[in-house]
Amino acid sequence: YKGHTVASIEGLAASAASYFALTADEVVINPSALVMIHNPYCCACGDSEQMRKTADMLDKVRLTISGQYARKTGKDASEIEVLMDKETWFTADEAVEFGLADRAVDAAPIAACIDPSMLKNFRNAPDALIGDEAVSGGLQADTAPSNDAPEAEAADGAAEAAARVVCVNGAFLKVEG
Repeated sequence: YKGHTVASIEGLAASAASYFALTADEVVINPSALVMIHNPYCCACGDSEQMRKTADMLDKVRLTISGQYARKTGKDASEIEVLMDKETWFTADEAVEFGLADRAVDAAPIAACIDPSMLKNFRNAPDALIGDEAVSGGLQADTAPSNDAPEAEAADGAAEAAARVVCVNGAFLKVEG
């Protein structure tokens, strides 16, 4: 995607989620959200040679991750690696101050999509999420459901459009009012 991208951290961007969020052009974070960074880890089995290969690969992954954090924050990779060694948790304010997020946003808009088969796992799924009632429950279905999110104009960046669009039962819906 060649346009401006915004990653919105709504609750917890831990481990790989913290790293992937930094691939966006801008990172916004809800004031109650957290970011956690740590060294990569994995489970391994095999002989001593396989264990050495696994350890070498983890070292490469660590350098890649710390490099991404360093590019985003402007901090030295060695400083980042000390924090990764400790498994460091950042509040929203700390993440912004450190440079992992660009700004805190009180109610960062989000879009959600639910697989209809998942609704059976809930005792009190809202009527607005079930079948044709989605249209009568304050949500207005797009005339032609597709796999592409509908474009919406945003006053404050791409993330703003998500506040008005949800995906229900495979169809994108616009929230009115």
